[in-house]
Amino acid sequence: VHGEELEKSLPDRPKDSSEILNLRRIEESLARQREYIEAHKVQQKCNSIVMEEIEKWNTIRDQKIRNQISQLVTKQSQELNAFRQRVTSNQDESNKMRTAELERLIQKYQNIRKEVENQHQMEMIKVEKSIKTNGSVMRSTFSSRMGPRTNTSIMNQSRFGKNERSPTTKE
Repeated sequence: VHGEELEKSLPDRPKDSSEILNLRRIEESLARQREYIEAHKVQQKCNSIVMEEIEKWNTIRDQKIRNQISQLVTKQSQELNAFRQRVTSNQDESNKMRTAELERLIQKYQNIRKEVENQHQMEMIKVEKSIKTNGSVMRSTFSSRMGPRTNTSIMNQSRFGKNERSPTTKE
């Protein structure tokens, strides 16, 4: 497609050279003077020069077309490579961003997990301290959390020990 456009853009024939224009004037002048044989010789010489110039012109024209097509192919190849590099660069950047986001989320998860573990540990320490220092406060705290059923069993366990049964419990 581009080759056809290039061929249309360049003229098929070259402009007549000064030598050809001069020979044509001489030929016309000889024809007016009725020297037809001399005019015919000048016309043949002019035609042979025109044919040589047309051959040269066609060679140069074809070379120009080939060069322009080659330049176009090179340009398109470079543009394609640049586009591929941009795509690869964008993919790499996207992968880096996704990896960074994943690492950020993993770090956030680990931080929250560690914080929750620390909170649980702090609660366990508080519970153990309160059991050691004040057993009755813990019983009331557990009883309010556990409900009425477990309240008596917890109190019995703390009074009589874990393995002992309360005197009111039937065997």
